[in-house]
Amino acid sequence: EANRIDLYLQPIVSLPQRRTRHYEAFSRIRTSDGRIVTPGQYLEVAKEQGLIGTIDNLLLMRCVQLLRRTEKRQNEVNFFVNISIHTLNDTGFMTQFIDFMAHNPSLATRMIFEITQRDVAALSETVWEQLGRLSELGFRFSMDQVEDLEIDFKSLAQTQFRYIKVPISLILTLPEDGADWVHPRTLKAKSSVSEISLVVERIEREADVIEVLEYGFDFGQGFLFGAPKPSREEANAA
Repeated sequence: EANRIDLYLQPIVSLPQRRTRHYEAFSRIRTSDGRIVTPGQYLEVAKEQGLIGTIDNLLLMRCVQLLRRTEKRQNEVNFFVNISIHTLNDTGFMTQFIDFMAHNPSLATRMIFEITQRDVAALSETVWEQLGRLSELGFRFSMDQVEDLEIDFKSLAQTQFRYIKVPISLILTLPEDGADWVHPRTLKAKSSVSEISLVVERIEREADVIEVLEYGFDFGQGFLFGAPKPSREEANAA
């Protein structure tokens, strides 16, 4: 109600150059005395109170404002925006948002909707139709929070998914529970054929980078390359 939801950005860098090519947008809630509340602290409460959609909507609008501010000097930089299934199922909001973006096509081409793997599997036919309308406007999509590497790259590519974000622990660590494991080279090959870029996230050590480079992954994200920072600070530095 006090409009204290701030936009933070974390760089996504190309490999091996480590050049910032994209940013991921995060929401942070600021208390009346200036303290920052992270998603890990507020998500469960927000779910209980039915506020996830509201937070999503505010984050989207913050991103739109940032895109307008940086349109002339950062037109090669894209912004990944997480969007929950709560918002995707909000037909009224999505209809208005699609209409807004239809009148602002230059913004749509720089905003990438990020949807979790679990949510992708649960999307209704109506939501898929809305995603199709967004793709016609230039939107592309990313799948994150990947837990299962048995991914249908072809189907995702056909629905304009152009990025998949995989935590480094999932691709470089053999599971102890006997679960199936996809070799990183196989994962990279499948993504390349489907023209989907792989983003290896949660990279925190130089040793991790050496392993990632060995398999030719496209992008990296993690504290090693930069922590989330307030959007104005990141936008001014880029």
